[in-house]
Amino acid sequence: LANQIAVKINCSLTPENAGDLDWIIDYAKSVDAQLQVATYMFPPVRRDPTRIGENERFTPEEAAQYQQRFYARYRDPESYRIYLQNIANGAVEPPGLDEGCIDPVDGKIRCRAGRASFWITWDGWLTPCGMMPEPKADLKILPFGEAWKATVESANALRLSGVCADCPNLQICHPCAAIAYAETGSTSGIPTYMCKVTQRMCKIAAETLHIEDKTQSPTPGE
Repeated sequence: LANQIAVKINCSLTPENAGDLDWIIDYAKSVDAQLQVATYMFPPVRRDPTRIGENERFTPEEAAQYQQRFYARYRDPESYRIYLQNIANGAVEPPGLDEGCIDPVDGKIRCRAGRASFWITWDGWLTPCGMMPEPKADLKILPFGEAWKATVESANALRLSGVCADCPNLQICHPCAAIAYAETGSTSGIPTYMCKVTQRMCKIAAETLHIEDKTQSPTPGE
């Protein structure tokens, strides 16, 4: 950019603004800004504990389709094909996350939440992650050092479902404790919404690669 300042646009895509996706992509490209589009919306359990697994969001299948549409329009054809091939091979990078957030292989948390990062709520609670209302420590009562120690211990004790930890689609789905909690009310619950998203992603990748392979294959006699 003109002032040598890198700019990244983060977009939460929902049924209300889905029609703007192409415009958002075109705008980001026109100003040479990085763009990250998220089609997964957490259930708002921080605001309302009764909303576990509920949100005014895409169906899992729609979330997968819009995520793929974003990648198809935003990436160059070769990069998109590699992305689809990685899905077919069972591993893609977590959308919007870095290597510190790659999935666990034993059910333990691998991100920085409760290890090297924390979140302090407006009313004084310390939590491992901004998307998790639990576990938490009360900074109005505990000194920060004690609250942090308790948070680290609580985070280390969290485990994902054994079903998730052993799932062959683990490196595509990228479940985490926050998602499991928001979707099921427990960090060890199975977030079936994400299962359906992943299944649809795999189907789209397989279908797209098959169509591309058919169009690129030489016709008989060539």
